[in-house]
Amino acid sequence: MNRRSSFSPGFSALAMRAFVSASAVAFVSLCAVGCSDADPVIPQAYVNAQMGPGDNGASKCQLPPGQWLVVGEQYALKTDGDSQNGASISVSCEVRADSGAFVVTGQMVLKNGLNAGSMTISGKVTDKGDQKVRALFTREDTGTFEQEDCALTFTRVKNMGVAAGRIWGDVTCPTAAIADQNRVCSATAEVKFENCTQ
Repeated sequence: MNRRSSFSPGFSALAMRAFVSASAVAFVSLCAVGCSDADPVIPQAYVNAQMGPGDNGASKCQLPPGQWLVVGEQYALKTDGDSQNGASISVSCEVRADSGAFVVTGQMVLKNGLNAGSMTISGKVTDKGDQKVRALFTREDTGTFEQEDCALTFTRVKNMGVAAGRIWGDVTCPTAAIADQNRVCSATAEVKFENCTQ
């Protein structure tokens, strides 16, 4: 006499549905752990800043013309956490789209080395025409020169410009000052920030 299997067709379909459902849950759980663990984007930058009397006069500036802060190279940017000649580097930046413009903050810091110092820019800019930004030029052996309305241009080198997450341009500050020392100098800088917060 033939025996009927105790594993009925109805039970088989139910078991299959349970297996598929459990597999889907397991995949989603694994993806939640592994798929979101992409390598973090680390900000990087290049700064080449110069400082000198300009039209302000040597007695007003009290500095000879020369390099102020040079970190990285135009096409070899330094990443936050890198080092240069034994000095550690810190890079932070944000370039965020906002109502047809970009809110920009960027800072490059060279710590504990020869000519240790920093440069910071901030402002709201567009990718058209000359823009204005606030800039600070700091050196441990000198102090902080600051100007609220420095010119920012994108015309000197091809591909200069601003977009969400990045900015590359020339900053010109003809009257950067240390107010409490009554000192005024002319500062210029090429700045390039990438992988910034958007």
